[in-house]
Amino acid sequence: MCAPAVLPLVFSVGQFAIGATSSVLGYMGQNQQANQQAQYQSNLSLLEEERSRREQEQLQRQYSQEIFARQVQLNQEKEASAREMMGLARESRAVRSKIKVASGEAGVRGASIDGLLDEVTRQELGFLEAKTRQLQLQDQYFTLNALNMQESLRSNRSNALFASQMRQASINRPVERPSLWALGTNLFGQGLSSANSYYTNKYYQRYGAGSGQTTDLVSGLFGV
Repeated sequence: MCAPAVLPLVFSVGQFAIGATSSVLGYMGQNQQANQQAQYQSNLSLLEEERSRREQEQLQRQYSQEIFARQVQLNQEKEASAREMMGLARESRAVRSKIKVASGEAGVRGASIDGLLDEVTRQELGFLEAKTRQLQLQDQYFTLNALNMQESLRSNRSNALFASQMRQASINRPVERPSLWALGTNLFGQGLSSANSYYTNKYYQRYGAGSGQTTDLVSGLFGV
């Protein structure tokens, strides 16, 4: 058993040990929760980065696919127009040949035949000119449409990136961590309380209750 004179010291040390242990464990628990929250936010942030990257790639892929599809369509239309123009040229040559053969067989010569041949040529050139103009307009439309699509892509990617940045800001909120200063202050206060309790109990052992003597820590420290 402890000597009576040692009991106040044992009680005060035990009181301080219990309080300090509780404070330190509380700090460690709060710090662990803060670390878990920080890791959780870090994982969410990485997932958002990956989601944003995939979204940007998807927007670029959609743009490339649409541009490619329209380019293929334009090329097909050009090929069809070229075939049509070549066909018309063959038909015009055949018509002119028939006119010449028929006029030769009929013995017809002069301005009337020349005028007929010129009319066939005129119609052919008019058709070719119209087709050429149509192809030029198609090229211009494709170029203008491609520029609009590029601008739309930039806008969509910018909006998507901004939305991702806002989500990142929401995810990466500051993690509240326990304060070492508060822990130190708490331990210091518990130390003072335990010391005061020790000197109070020591006083009661020496003088007994109701003596009128001061029983606080200051008096104990100065031997009063």
